[in-house]
Amino acid sequence: MKTFIKWMKRIGLCLITLVVLLLIVGFVFEWKSRNDAEKINPDGNFVEVENHRLHYYKKGNGGPTVVFETAFDPAGHLQWYNIQQELPTSYTSVSYDRSGILWSDRGKNPKSGEEIAKELHLLLEKANAPKPYILVGHSFGGTLNRFFVNKYPKDVSGVIFVDSQCPDDEKYLSPELFKMANQGLPGGLLKFANTFGLARLMFKSMFPNGKQYEYQNSIMPALLYKSADAVLEEQDHMSSIKNKHQK
Repeated sequence: MKTFIKWMKRIGLCLITLVVLLLIVGFVFEWKSRNDAEKINPDGNFVEVENHRLHYYKKGNGGPTVVFETAFDPAGHLQWYNIQQELPTSYTSVSYDRSGILWSDRGKNPKSGEEIAKELHLLLEKANAPKPYILVGHSFGGTLNRFFVNKYPKDVSGVIFVDSQCPDDEKYLSPELFKMANQGLPGGLLKFANTFGLARLMFKSMFPNGKQYEYQNSIMPALLYKSADAVLEEQDHMSSIKNKHQK
């Protein structure tokens, strides 16, 4: 019996040592990957908004401007990248990274619907995007676009909702579907994974595999660490954003 306990202690100690070593390796891997990510050149441009820089990707010339608002997603403007390549260049299209996502600085403004709308409006003004704007919002982005319309109605000529969230969707969805549609990310787990390099492995292919999404999949794992905290912050504000718009 004593021999068995002795061996169990040794095995336990070996397992603990192995876990610690794996965490150290993961931390070093994450640190190196973040340094490498800083060498990736942004594919768009920057504007100064409220004392921080926002990154945007602009194509075409002339009005109106089609403005793409991303879902609750760390991919930022990459979500719309392929679509922008296919649009005619006779009018302007703009996608962007919300504060803290991909190449955009986090800044100090809260992640409220009003502040996100204000930052986007300032970005469009400074990027010389011709008015009026046609807003395209996917999922959570559709909810955010409602704040923009309420705040700047004269600048908007149309709104397109792509599989968009409804502010009072609880009234129309079954309890099971509502829970599934509004299920958030496990914040503590994601932060842990982001620190020790696991998030890069978990989200290695956020877009479908294949040549069509080769560019997005080459960027996303490298810059995920920048987006993770901002996405979790947006998750914390999601309920208040939806509730405020209902009022």
